[in-house]
Amino acid sequence: MDYSQLTKLTHVELFSGIGSATIAAKQAKLPIETIATSEICRHAEAIRAQLVDDEAPNFGDITDFSAWFQDEKLLNADIVSAGFPCQSFSLLGKQLGWNCKNVQRVTNAIRSFVQQHRPLYLILENVTAIVNKRHAKATRAYLDSFDGYSFDIIQDNPFDRGHLQSRGRVYVVMSRDDVPEWTIDTSKFEVIERQTWNDVRDKRPNKNPIKGEYMVVNAKRVHSSTSPHIILEPNSMKMNCWTRGAVDAHCNRFSYPRNGEGFRSPSVVEALKVFGHKKTPRGLTTKEDISRSSFFRAIGNSWHIGSAKEVFRQFPIEQLNEWKLEQYLSNFIKLDTCDRMSHTNRAKMIQSLMSFDQLMTTEHGTPRRLTCTTSHKFDMKNGRKIETQGLYLSPANEADHALFSINTCPSSGDCKFGCLNTSGRMALSTHAIVRREKTWAFYGWPRLFLLRLLKEIYFNAAKAHRRGDKYQYRMNGTSDIMWERFIYIDLFCASINGMDQFYDYTKHSKLRITNKSGWPLCYHLTFSVDEKKTSKKNALAYLAMGFSVAIVMKDDEKNRLLSLNHHRIIDGDLSDHRPQDPKGSIVLLRTKGALRTQDTDFVKSFDWVL
Repeated sequence: MDYSQLTKLTHVELFSGIGSATIAAKQAKLPIETIATSEICRHAEAIRAQLVDDEAPNFGDITDFSAWFQDEKLLNADIVSAGFPCQSFSLLGKQLGWNCKNVQRVTNAIRSFVQQHRPLYLILENVTAIVNKRHAKATRAYLDSFDGYSFDIIQDNPFDRGHLQSRGRVYVVMSRDDVPEWTIDTSKFEVIERQTWNDVRDKRPNKNPIKGEYMVVNAKRVHSSTSPHIILEPNSMKMNCWTRGAVDAHCNRFSYPRNGEGFRSPSVVEALKVFGHKKTPRGLTTKEDISRSSFFRAIGNSWHIGSAKEVFRQFPIEQLNEWKLEQYLSNFIKLDTCDRMSHTNRAKMIQSLMSFDQLMTTEHGTPRRLTCTTSHKFDMKNGRKIETQGLYLSPANEADHALFSINTCPSSGDCKFGCLNTSGRMALSTHAIVRREKTWAFYGWPRLFLLRLLKEIYFNAAKAHRRGDKYQYRMNGTSDIMWERFIYIDLFCASINGMDQFYDYTKHSKLRITNKSGWPLCYHLTFSVDEKKTSKKNALAYLAMGFSVAIVMKDDEKNRLLSLNHHRIIDGDLSDHRPQDPKGSIVLLRTKGALRTQDTDFVKSFDWVL
């Protein structure tokens, strides 16, 4: 799966109006996709179509459950927005508040939608009156009724932060209990340079009645108002809300721009600018039978983009992306196995002595990287490069502690004398400490460890995929853990872009590859022959299954075999990348470390191999 599919935010816009929530979220640069809207006003819907190019289906009346509540596409949406009707709370209304039957009907519908579809987040918008002394208790009771959600409430007036329009609003953000919490800090809201009417006014407004941009207003009507800020001069710094159903109606809260010696209504373009819109098309009111009255009714009920954008800017996008990726990667982890392992006495002892974060943080305070080494191979079949990386834990008993023991190579023998941890930089004590801490993290917190590991593999595979390369991973660089018990390997490889397969060396018996559930097709194994009597029988079983077999030899004996030029005799010292070997290969390795001086049956002769 591509990361963009995980990070894209699905959005359901209830009471969508002219699309303010979608527009504000996009101005906040959220990767949002509105997948459905709910709006009963056809004029508002038509205006939204001019301002938002998403073709999101409008399901209509939110209270008509049977029409659209069963749509599975809406399940677990990332964000649901709902600017429910404010008339019963507004000072211009009858102040019925939560006692209004229509408010009860639509807000109950919001709650029903949330309970049925379980979105990750919900954002509500309304007038500040819903949190005043008269309505605050009932508002709180309504928000508390959303089971499994926490909420944060803030108030904002864009005028207080430099905008022209004075429009006090309340925003409620709700977070499902299992996701990163969305909270709002109003002190972080952007304050702009004081806006004036001159900044938004149309210097050449189109008064053509066909295009319906504005109309001249009777001076007596304007001067009959008792409200301040009723006349907008070029240097005016404040205006009232445009809330009436018709632009030319008698209203003592409407602001009128000066027009020569008289006054006029604001134009559609000016109205959109005042509400913070960047897209301000002319001639909007000539389409879909949208009149000035219907436009101003719609925009009067809409959100101020400047305010809503600041709320969306504090959406926990990075934390949510992390959460979603972990949820996705959990599908590839055998959680039951991890949970059993994390409840063993050894795991509990590790958990009591140290924390996962301690073990997975470097001495410099940065997250510890699990993946080490990077190399590129050449795939002779199709010419694509193969990037390989690996994980290095403590081999054998290197991770033993005074209070518990760990053996990552239960079938090990004399191979420990030539293990990679005995050569080069890996022999340094600092490297041994890092290996131990990674190993303790796995045995103490297997689920967290695998999430961290698969996350690294996921991103590295994606990088290889973008380059056109394949990606393969060696899980046991210095260990011999049966990772097929912990990871759905084939499912992971089939699902992750760029991921080709896993590969490892192993000394486990033939029973490992003959289990009843079958062997993962995307896990290439090379059996390591050792000094044990059962080693030959196991090696033959691995060869019969099409796996490779690795044999350690002294240089002269190894070179004698290579001189036979058999296509299935491979010089393993040229590369440790075994998946490209022919099936059933004999991989020859020279002695390393202490094995060069040890007298042991682990090192095989020319005759034994033949």
